[in-house]
Amino acid sequence: MEQEFLAAQAVQETKAAAAKKAAAKANLARLKRKHELSRRKAEAQLQMLKVKQQMEAEQALEMEKVKSSDENAKSQKLAEENVAKEAKAE
Repeated sequence: MEQEFLAAQAVQETKAAAAKKAAAKANLARLKRKHELSRRKAEAQLQMLKVKQQMEAEQALEMEKVKSSDENAKSQKLAEENVAKEAKAE
């Protein structure tokens, strides 16, 4: 009788240990998936940041070109006006 009880208890403990192991495995798999998703999200955010910075740099460069071009046009116009004034003064 005691042998049967001990045997039944051992079977029950074995099943409980197997269930606990399966639950731990499932939890580990869930954590791995969650970590992988977080990693991919971080990579995507980093890539988006790089693209945004590159676009901002290109935009700043373009604005600098426009500004430089405007300044050159103003300087040329002033020079032409000065030449015209000098021609009138003579």
